[in-house]
Amino acid sequence: MHVDGDRWRADKYDNYGNLVEQWPITDRTGRSPSEQVNEPADELERFLRERGQQVPIERVVVLTHRRSRLGPGRHPTVHVGTSTGYLLGLVHDWAGDLGERQRAEIQRRILRDHDFHARTRRPGPASRRPPARKR
Repeated sequence: MHVDGDRWRADKYDNYGNLVEQWPITDRTGRSPSEQVNEPADELERFLRERGQQVPIERVVVLTHRRSRLGPGRHPTVHVGTSTGYLLGLVHDWAGDLGERQRAEIQRRILRDHDFHARTRRPGPASRRPPARKR
């Protein structure tokens, strides 16, 4: 796996270590994993900033396939790792960046926004089904 900004590429090697195939990593719309993460993270930063919370939103992509490896990268726009240990280390490093009061305020604002949108959203097909019976 190679990351160059928001361009991601996967490499496939044979059993002898020879490169046999390369392809871009994108979703159906052509967005790389970092673009998929950065778009909603930018929106969250904007949402919080407009409500008086100036906090950077860290962006992380963790490749969990057991054979995932990172090759040389240039200018990544997100943190990229290959293990949950990597992710936990980042969380530990960032844990003290926000005080308890600020974390609680951010949580309150996000939950309030989710509640608002849940109340104003039209019911979709899944919500029209009868509730499951209790056993």
